[in-house]
Amino acid sequence: MHTPRTPDPTARYWRLPAVIAYTQRSRSSIYRDPTFPRPIKLGPNTAAWLAADVQAWCAAREAEAQKVAA
Repeated sequence: MHTPRTPDPTARYWRLPAVIAYTQRSRSSIYRDPTFPRPIKLGPNTAAWLAADVQAWCAAREAEAQKVAA
């Protein structure tokens, strides 16, 4: 059984398994959501997300959910 990788909090870039583990979203929902940060091409077959962008996106979603709940 495959276990998702926990993202390294000190890493500048996160590859897809780390983004999935951090956001708890599926691969398809990450790529389908127009508000989610776009990956950065690091090479011909390599893409990653800026960890700060993913964390900021999650924080904004949390703040929005708390505002709606209040």
